[in-house]
Amino acid sequence: DVAKADQARTLQQRVGRPSTADLIGYIHDKLIKNCPVTTQDVRNAEKIYGPDLGCLKGKTVRTTPPPIRVQHNEIPPSIMDHYKNVTLSVDIMKVTGIPFLMTISRDIKFGTAGRLETMQTHHILKHFKKIISTYAVRGFKVTIMLTDNQFESMRDDIANLHVQLHVVARGDHVPEAE
Repeated sequence: DVAKADQARTLQQRVGRPSTADLIGYIHDKLIKNCPVTTQDVRNAEKIYGPDLGCLKGKTVRTTPPPIRVQHNEIPPSIMDHYKNVTLSVDIMKVTGIPFLMTISRDIKFGTAGRLETMQTHHILKHFKKIISTYAVRGFKVTIMLTDNQFESMRDDIANLHVQLHVVARGDHVPEAE
């Protein structure tokens, strides 16, 4: 049966990869002269190997996926009252030499990671603005950033974002962000 199924699959490929139903119709109606393959051989090939991929390519149509439903869950007022002001622990981490700005909030433990194009102040500040707006959309306010010494030069820029910068002692690191 497997040898006959192989013959059926070879025939299907040689006659232009018609669908299995069409090939069965060709064989049944004797449209292929001197055909050694039977309709049962074609059915067996389908059962053994599944549908011929060449028959499917270009013939299958992508169905429209269902729309994505966005569900917003309200944060309970008691949680918002307690955690509204957010303290971020911040650090830059390099992965194979590529810098990423890493943050994690001290109490709610929400983390972010963003690839930095460069280590220049304006690129880092662009990421800080995105992070602060991400919290603001949900009703939180970033009030404090805990950083190591590499962010000291940005103190005024961060203050312009209405965030206090707390820098750990030289040589120390912010443990949550490590």
